[in-house]
Amino acid sequence: HAMLSQGSVIYDSVSQQKTMKSAVDTIFLAVLTHEPDADMRSAAEQEIKQASNPAAGCGNLIWALLNTREFLFID
Repeated sequence: HAMLSQGSVIYDSVSQQKTMKSAVDTIFLAVLTHEPDADMRSAAEQEIKQASNPAAGCGNLIWALLNTREFLFID
């Protein structure tokens, strides 16, 4: 997906981070406009660690956040 490709704002922002904590914070701020609480951060970091590589884990996290109730359209 273009949003997760090199050159996209979110990809470039996340790839510049030096720590997993700052990468997770960057993703949460970009998608949900707030930093994660301790439980959310722990779950997010676990998802990234379980992925085949960090980039895939960050992509999984972004998609998971985009599929939260905050983005559901209910008619």
